[in-house]
Amino acid sequence: MHADGTNRRRPNRLLVGSLAVLAVFGWLSRAGAQIVEVELVLAVDSSSSIDRNEFDQQMKGLAEAFRSPLVGAAVAALGEGGVAVTLIQWAGRSQQHESAPWRVLHSAKDAKTFADYLDATPRYVDGGSTAIGEALRASFASLLNSPYRGERLVIDISGDGVNNEGADPRGWRDRLIQAGVTVNALVILNEDPNLPYFYRTEVIGGPGAFLMTAVDYRSYGAAIEQKLLQELGPPQFVDHTPGKGAGKRPEGGDSPSPHGRTGG
Repeated sequence: MHADGTNRRRPNRLLVGSLAVLAVFGWLSRAGAQIVEVELVLAVDSSSSIDRNEFDQQMKGLAEAFRSPLVGAAVAALGEGGVAVTLIQWAGRSQQHESAPWRVLHSAKDAKTFADYLDATPRYVDGGSTAIGEALRASFASLLNSPYRGERLVIDISGDGVNNEGADPRGWRDRLIQAGVTVNALVILNEDPNLPYFYRTEVIGGPGAFLMTAVDYRSYGAAIEQKLLQELGPPQFVDHTPGKGAGKRPEGGDSPSPHGRTGG
């Protein structure tokens, strides 16, 4: 553990088969791991569809969300356990980078310190395809290798396009559900108004899973703040078994909302 409160362990690349076995048989006990209330992976799209300005808006939006008094209060309300959080930038099949090492937040002050870290975090993954399944796999590996053990396990993935490379996201989503992990999504609608349908049917799942939308990257900050408030708040047990409640593909897309819940 470094002086800034981070744990700088490099994420291990686990074979798909190994992770599948862990998913089937559930979480193995991680002896000595620090217990936290929520273990949260923030998975941020850094593919070629995200230009430098849009990436900066994502990171600024995340930082401002963690500076929000409401998010600070939500962190403090978690009590002694707090929330363990990391950030992964992702793009193509072999392009995932743990850009903010795992750390625990217990207070609004901790949340603001994390916001400062996000402000100073460069873009480590600069372009590439959109490999959502690989992003889910890397997020799962990060959870498995973190020094913490969460009572709730959440992957918060954001993106503005469909999967076009690598592993099938639905397959990894299903493995994560079996392992007790919730996958939530923030979909940016600047390129495809029908994108929520894809994320709802192929990506999100698990206990209390939900999807939110942002009209564009300018509204990303407001959306991610609302998303964090829901993820850090009391657990909501919504049935999101794959195949249930998916509905029909929208004719004209979901109604864009800066921070509207459109699924789950």
